[in-house]
Amino acid sequence: MSEEKNLLRIRLVRKEEQIILEDENGQEKEYTIKEMVGTEFGKWRTAMATRLKVSPDGKPLGVRDFKGMEASLISKCLYDETGQPVPERVIEAWPTAAQQELFRKCQEINGMDKDEEDDKKGKD
Repeated sequence: MSEEKNLLRIRLVRKEEQIILEDENGQEKEYTIKEMVGTEFGKWRTAMATRLKVSPDGKPLGVRDFKGMEASLISKCLYDETGQPVPERVIEAWPTAAQQELFRKCQEINGMDKDEEDDKKGKD
């Protein structure tokens, strides 16, 4: 038998998590939050970069436009029971608290929460 090597193992399977959303009438529907693929992730980050205020020397100063930011990420990660992505216009009509919770979950499943943790560590 050959000696087992301690190699980095990376799974090429998208992470996903089942969730239930309840409407104002108490009706529940099952949805899936899925990790984006590389092209989707790149497009979303590029779109977010256009929202930044940048100093003359290229350093980010803050966000210029927050409108639809949460819905744009959620729509790339949230799928209905038929496997279709939920459109931004539908998500934008949902309560803010629901959007914020879904946004955090989408960030988490795509590893974006790690980026924020790294940023905080760099500032300490």
